[in-house]
Amino acid sequence: MSFRLLRLLLPCVHLVALLTLSSVVACADSHQQVACRVPSISPFFSPELPYQQFDNSQAQTTMEEKAPTVDMASPSDGRFRSLRILCFGDSLTAGYSSYGYSHYPYAAQIRKELKKAFPAAEAQVVVSGLSGDRVVEGQFLQRMKGLCATDDHPPYDWIIVLGGTNDLGWSEPPHKVFQGLKDVWTVALETGANVMALSVLEAEHTGGDLIRRRNALNEMIAQHSQHRWHYMDLCAAIPYFNMSDAQKPRIWDDGLHLTMAGYEMMGEAIAAKLIELLHAVDQPINHGK
Repeated sequence: MSFRLLRLLLPCVHLVALLTLSSVVACADSHQQVACRVPSISPFFSPELPYQQFDNSQAQTTMEEKAPTVDMASPSDGRFRSLRILCFGDSLTAGYSSYGYSHYPYAAQIRKELKKAFPAAEAQVVVSGLSGDRVVEGQFLQRMKGLCATDDHPPYDWIIVLGGTNDLGWSEPPHKVFQGLKDVWTVALETGANVMALSVLEAEHTGGDLIRRRNALNEMIAQHSQHRWHYMDLCAAIPYFNMSDAQKPRIWDDGLHLTMAGYEMMGEAIAAKLIELLHAVDQPINHGK
């Protein structure tokens, strides 16, 4: 009887072992910043895979090129010695692509454009993008507070904020998302940083009244005015519906996220606005610290 019972139990033991091994591998991979598959936390978009490298609760990524040390005492542009920039948001900030198997944060392109525009200035661009995060019912505000209220690093000069995409997907009213964004901006501004707020990108999905709510939210963001707060219409810079059929597959990945070329386009557009502001407006009190 014991032998017969053992034969019946062996397949079950084997299955448990395989499941346990898979869990161990997944956990090990996550510590090595390798994406692991999880159920979708977005109501109508494809499943997202967490990329711990861009989750502020785990770590941050700094886009810094390893270059020879430059004497910053007299930069050629004369405006500043260094720049610390935080790119803050959800999966679009993390550079989510290919169902989470690739990430191309737009921050990398910003770093390149700043290096070209201000070759003598030292630019540090930090990424904090958490896939699936929401402004209203998510961790947006807590994450921003955690980044701005720590002694582990000096304050940021500029904080670029993109949020609201997932909130709209969860049918949050535009005015609630806008109020949540204002709370996030306020925390950033209180550190002495300048803030650049981005409009929400379009998406292939058009169910319900999504387009109306997105347009309403973007209008609220565009009409906002606050000291050291600046607006950039990212939606106009990277359209979905008005982009040609020939260009769209090169820029858009899954109807919501972008390809590598798309995130490079995103970084170029944001960097152009940032460089314009660096020349035109008063710079943050944090500069040079």
